Amino acid sequence: EWLQRSLFDALIYLPATILLCFVVCIVYIKTNRSILAGATVHMLRNLLSSQLLSPISVEVSTVLKLVEIGVYLIITIYFIRSTTFKKQLETSIREIKAQYY
Repeated sequence: EWLQRSLFDALIYLPATILLCFVVCIVYIKTNRSILAGATVHMLRNLLSSQLLSPISVEVSTVLKLVEIGVYLIITIYFIRSTTFKKQLETSIREIKAQYY
């Protein structure tokens, strides 16, 4: 049972981490490339998902991870479909290219 639980945790951890990367990138772009804003989102995620503050059961932890994935997915889909975000993304890419090329 322990191996099945750890495998499930690993499979649920991967999408949560990938979606967190998308959310941090979205925050980074929406705040005009502020590294502090992206780092703050990452820090808050680590703080809220840490069991150091309030130890919880495995079942509650799994539900929280699924809710986290759902929230990240909604945020990511919303901004990917947003035309203003696409324009902001293109502007950021142009600025980066102008700086380094």
